[in-house]
Amino acid sequence: GGIVGMNANSKIVNCYNAGAVKGISNVGGVTGYNYSYNHDKKTEVENCYNTGTVSGTENIGGISGLSDEYVTITNSYYLSDSETDSCDGTTFKTEAQFKSGEVAYLLQGDQTEDVWGQSLGTGTYPALGGDKVYTGYTSHGEIVFSNNPVVTPEHIYNNGFCDCGDYEEPKLVDGYYEIDNAGKLYWFAEKVNSGDTAINGKLTADIVVNEGEITAETDSESVRHWTPIGNYDNQYIGRFNGGNHTISGLYYNNSETDYAGLFGYAGANSTVENVGVINSYINGNKYVSGIVGY
Repeated sequence: GGIVGMNANSKIVNCYNAGAVKGISNVGGVTGYNYSYNHDKKTEVENCYNTGTVSGTENIGGISGLSDEYVTITNSYYLSDSETDSCDGTTFKTEAQFKSGEVAYLLQGDQTEDVWGQSLGTGTYPALGGDKVYTGYTSHGEIVFSNNPVVTPEHIYNNGFCDCGDYEEPKLVDGYYEIDNAGKLYWFAEKVNSGDTAINGKLTADIVVNEGEITAETDSESVRHWTPIGNYDNQYIGRFNGGNHTISGLYYNNSETDYAGLFGYAGANSTVENVGVINSYINGNKYVSGIVGY
């Protein structure tokens, strides 16, 4: 059961089902059973959705009831209160996600023609030939969908952190990233831990990550957690000059992990100098220190 009962070496693309489907076995909102008798020819389901309820006794799915290993299902979605299926390429979405335009935007994908759309505010579900859906972010990092192009505002940083989750990028001056707030320090750590291990950093102000007294008794959910700069796989090999400034409020608490501190692992020819770590709590397994674990 479904729009197509049995799909063999064929392609089903850009279609939807909004009606209830009920059967015994191999029952799906779009296709009941996908299989390939000729492995040189693809069997595909692409850019489809289902909002109808699906029921049966065996092999039941929001998009497809059953698909063999040679079948490809991509970019297809079903309403969360439909039967859940385990076929790769299918994803459940809530009523709110359908109504917001999120599913219509996903169905548009990278198709060269405007196949899918939705009149937001009046249309509940994606429509073939509907109004194009655009996406962007608010200044607080919330994703929005609109029938008009969305201009994402500039990041609003507080102590170097944006509500969207991004860190403020420090300026590179004379070969050193100048760090004057906590977000820039986190940016530096993420940069090193992503493999750019030879960069240089310099503090140009005292840094406060978390306010107040940080101890072993600190509520871990009330503070920002720290990830040490450098690890076994990405050993820091640059030069870090604290400029006689302090970093306070670091919180790292993982007793199962080695290499903990402001720096986790400083490799050959690295330099860490002129920096103080105060009012911080750092707890690890082996190689643990306030400044450099190893």
